[in-house]
Amino acid sequence: MNVLSKKDIVFLQSDASYCNKNEIANLTVFDTSENKFYNSNVFKIKNSTEAEFQALVFSIKIAKKNEYKNVIFVYDCNSLNIESLSEFCKTKCSFYNFQFLWLPRTFLLQTDEIARTNLKQLLKKYDFNLTDGELIKIYKTFNTRKILLSVFNYLDDTFVNEKKAIDMYLENKYSLLKLQKIRIQNQDIFRFIYHILDSDEKQKFYAFFSTIMPTIQNSLTFLKQPKKIFLAEILREILSQLKIKKGCIKRE
Repeated sequence: MNVLSKKDIVFLQSDASYCNKNEIANLTVFDTSENKFYNSNVFKIKNSTEAEFQALVFSIKIAKKNEYKNVIFVYDCNSLNIESLSEFCKTKCSFYNFQFLWLPRTFLLQTDEIARTNLKQLLKKYDFNLTDGELIKIYKTFNTRKILLSVFNYLDDTFVNEKKAIDMYLENKYSLLKLQKIRIQNQDIFRFIYHILDSDEKQKFYAFFSTIMPTIQNSLTFLKQPKKIFLAEILREILSQLKIKKGCIKRE
């Protein structure tokens, strides 16, 4: 690592490559002082602008960690509001001087290419080359609607009641009487959903499904955390089917 004087200026170029379908982004920062690229993958990102903002945040973290004092943060997204970042740098960082500098993408081509390459590599292994635990962890970062829609599209037309139940939950339009009339063939798919959802949504879904199937109330078989292989086998089937359907996680 180079030894910097207080007068040395470090340029940190930041860029992000974003996948809208999976809400994943790769953040890449090029450190001109070390001639080094830093990379980070982030999930549950809403849009490309948020990804670019997170890339700038990532570059600030690198500057702080490396104890840089004079920093110019270079970025190429002209829709970013950097006021909050400027305030953070003033109050939370020990920089002597800092500046946010927008430049056209042509000045950050190498950083942009590294970010794109990293994202492509991540997406190639995203569905099937991960371990069971890694795959489940990533899938759990999806919001509730996306998880339920992926299951909805996975089920074929022989599972009419299962699809009807998922649709009713998504639309939040159901009555006790309607739920009690639904007959479920495949309880495993609902157990899968229950154990994939976050804790708050899990309780809501349990109350919903126990109305359809009262036998699961206080059922250790249903409530006990299943083995990863149980969740992963169903998840890989879902992802395989969605891949056949061009990965479309939406209602047909």
